[in-house]
Amino acid sequence: MKTKRSKDGKILEIDLSSPPVNALSSKDLHELASILNSIMVQASEDYDYSTDGDGDMRTCVVILSASGRGFNAGGDLKEIESFQNHVGIMRQCVASARACGSIANCAVPVIAAIQGYCIGLGISIVGSCDICVAAENTEFVFREIDNGAIGGASQSLRMLSPQVVRYLMFTGGKISAKELFLKGGIPEVVPSSVSVLDRAREIASVIAQKDRRLLIDMKASMNGIEKNFQPEKDMHYEHGFTFQANIRGTASKMRKSFLSKPRIRTSKL
Repeated sequence: MKTKRSKDGKILEIDLSSPPVNALSSKDLHELASILNSIMVQASEDYDYSTDGDGDMRTCVVILSASGRGFNAGGDLKEIESFQNHVGIMRQCVASARACGSIANCAVPVIAAIQGYCIGLGISIVGSCDICVAAENTEFVFREIDNGAIGGASQSLRMLSPQVVRYLMFTGGKISAKELFLKGGIPEVVPSSVSVLDRAREIASVIAQKDRRLLIDMKASMNGIEKNFQPEKDMHYEHGFTFQANIRGTASKMRKSFLSKPRIRTSKL
């Protein structure tokens, strides 16, 4: 997983690319969590009101992005199937919950810059972020029902109304970035003539000029007010049902079927 800093050190970019389709393995997810958790440690170490903080070169804002045709194709189903018994699904569930919890609880704002497709776990990642900027060609695909998983409701309910979320999750449907924007789910859609990553960098540069300690306080305050949003805890609850599906054999059959067939267009709002 590649990282890059702005010249002043205040903006940290994390590249989630994992060719060929950007499906994330459990190792990828743990690495993402470790990077974000290290920022949290930095926040507490320099949290000293006795100094004015001038010259602070530490992270003020994070950007998550990925190169290629789409932002994220979900968790790595092939990795899950490569392990015997239920080890693969357990590894993926633990890692995905940890990663999403680390995004939500990162001391500083996290921006997602996405394009093309955002599927399954990708929606959980985006929904855990503070800000999402999406290219106008982006489609958010709720594929869990088709690959034997139960997850993503907590993050999806931050972006859409309960009945819309249920519709998309029960049908395995999709929604375009424009539709999601019109429903208040994301703050900005970027036209095809503009680089979504460049737009995310513009937003990040504005945030990075703010007082770092106030950014930390503001995010902590909003997280406290939005107390019902606890993605790691919520995902562990959902994963209990995923484990049930795996124990009875349903999930593995669906994953193998999903991996062996061409992708079928599904319901769309």
